[in-house]
Amino acid sequence: MSTSFTDTFEKVFFEKMTLLQQQIAPPDYSQTDYLKAIAKAYDAIENRPTYILDLFASDFFFVSERYLSLLGFRKKTRLDFNFFMDTLYPGDYWITTDATFDFLTFLETKPVMDRLNFKLVTDFRFRMPTGEYVRILEQMILLQTDKRGKPWLVMAICDLSPNQNLSTPSSGKIISAVDGAMVKAIGDCRLQNPSQNLTKREKQILLLISKGYASKQIADKLSISIHTVNNHRRNILIKTGCQNTFEAIKYVAGGFLGEGENE
Repeated sequence: MSTSFTDTFEKVFFEKMTLLQQQIAPPDYSQTDYLKAIAKAYDAIENRPTYILDLFASDFFFVSERYLSLLGFRKKTRLDFNFFMDTLYPGDYWITTDATFDFLTFLETKPVMDRLNFKLVTDFRFRMPTGEYVRILEQMILLQTDKRGKPWLVMAICDLSPNQNLSTPSSGKIISAVDGAMVKAIGDCRLQNPSQNLTKREKQILLLISKGYASKQIADKLSISIHTVNNHRRNILIKTGCQNTFEAIKYVAGGFLGEGENE
C-alpha cells in the first residue's frame, strides 16, 4: 500500500513536535494569566484574532473567539493540530510547518534577550466550512521561554491576507520587529513557479513519489523503463536544486501536486 502525501506530512510534523516537546523543561503555568491578557489585548485593540501555541503541551494555550468566527467556523469548534490538517490547503502544509520550525530554530541562535526582536510572517491558504479557500496572513512572536531559554509559548496574530490570489504559492519570512527588515526567507527553494521548471512527465513522477511509489512501481504504472524514471528523478533534483526527492516534494507541492493525477 502506498503512503499518501498527507500521511507523510503528518508523520514528519508530529515527529518534529515531539522533538520540540522533549527539549523543553517542564514549565510553570502558575504565572501565565497575563499572557492570555496580552493575546486578548491584541485581539481587541488591533481587531485581529490571536492564538497562543504551547510547544510543551503540543496544544493551543489560548484561542480568541474572533479566530474561528473570522474563518466562518462555530465558536465551539475544537482548535487543534487535526483542525489545521483538515483545513490547510495541502500544498501549504510544508511552508506553514517548516516556517514555524525554522523560526524557532533561528531564535535559539540569538541571545535570549534579543529573541523578542523577531517575528515570523506567513501567508497561506485555508479552507472555510463552505469549501472555499481564503488566504490567511499570520504573524508569530515568542511570548515565553522555559527556564533554559527554549521557546515555550508563541503567539500568532492573524488576519485575512490582502493577497487573495489563490494560485499564489504560500510564503514565509522572518523579519526584524525593530526595523521591519527581512532577516530570512522561508520556502524559497528555487521553485516559486514549479510548472515552468518541470516537464509534465517530471511532475507526474514526483506526484507518484509523494504517494510512496518506488521507481520500479512508477515505471510499471507509466509503461516506461526504470532507467527513464531514474533519469527523470535526477533531472528533478537538478532543476529544483534540492538534495533529494523528499525535499523536492516539500517545496514543489504547492505548485502542482494533484495536477498530474489524470495525465
